[in-house]
Amino acid sequence: MVSRNAAGVTPSPRRGLSGAEIVDTALMIIASDGVDGLSMRGLSAKLGVTLGATYRHVATRDELLVLCARRLFERVDPIRPPEVDPVVWVRDLVLELHDLVLAHPGMAPYMLRGDALQSTDAMRQAVVDSLSEVGVYAAEAFTVAQVLTFYTVGVVLTDFSGLLAEPGEEDQHSALLAGVELILRGAARTGTATAR
Repeated sequence: MVSRNAAGVTPSPRRGLSGAEIVDTALMIIASDGVDGLSMRGLSAKLGVTLGATYRHVATRDELLVLCARRLFERVDPIRPPEVDPVVWVRDLVLELHDLVLAHPGMAPYMLRGDALQSTDAMRQAVVDSLSEVGVYAAEAFTVAQVLTFYTVGVVLTDFSGLLAEPGEEDQHSALLAGVELILRGAARTGTATAR
């Protein structure tokens, strides 16, 4: 029996299909069509492989979406240049994460899953280190890092159209920024108060 991909085409033999290529291609599909537009069959067709070849690397669509969430977290650069103010850098990191989640419709719920959050260790540690530099104790800084992650992804999940005068991406960005500034000011104030 001849194996055909989802487009009905017999794929050429292909060497080197990798999990990374599958995840990156899935993220391209999600960026253009959202999570609902991602199917394993369509992904296989885009990759030019049989459905079985894709399933050899990723057992389920759900597993693939968690891998995609991890990859999105990995795209956020956790290295702060020494000349950048730690609090400003944390704020910018959160905005970068927000924009990344917003650019991949439907990914927010997968990013809040424990198996996806495991990949945030480097980012979380960078936030903890940055906040520690401004006097926030490490345990409190760790909590702030978690709160910022949940808040950022939560903002994407929230429909702001009923909460803001003029709904839209700018309003969501403004609401996110106001909340992030509040969280960071509170953390910095706590750090300053405990340092005295």
